[in-house]
Amino acid sequence: MGMSNWIIGMVEDGTLCPECQGAGTVEVDHYHRQSFDVPYGDIYTTTEECDNCSGEGTIEGEEW
Repeated sequence: MGMSNWIIGMVEDGTLCPECQGAGTVEVDHYHRQSFDVPYGDIYTTTEECDNCSGEGTIEGEEW
């Protein structure tokens, strides 16, 4: 069974996390304004543990 078929099987079984697709981590964008009066600023991305599956990559079928 190929990797893509295995992933499809995990999704059909309801065990693969839909938020992180089984990786256990998600990328989160953070917006940092330049100052209170200036709405322009920077956007930076961090990698954080998935809240939906607690970083495991799988969930129970009822947690969807």
